[in-house]
Amino acid sequence: PLNRILGMALGAARWLLLLSFLFMLVDQSPMRQLQEDVHQRSLTGDKIALAGPALLEYLSQLTPELAMKKAA
Repeated sequence: PLNRILGMALGAARWLLLLSFLFMLVDQSPMRQLQEDVHQRSLTGDKIALAGPALLEYLSQLTPELAMKKAA
């Protein structure tokens, strides 16, 4: 039972990160209506969208090659 619970937690965390990276792609796309839906009309979209950039920022401190380029 403990392995199943840990596996479920890791699977949920993986899906959270995948959704967050998908939302990052949506933010970079020209689809304004979809961006608005994710950030304003979704219950959890705005919170999930913060996970990917936070992870990349943390990893960029460990490895500078993973740093995201800042928009000018």
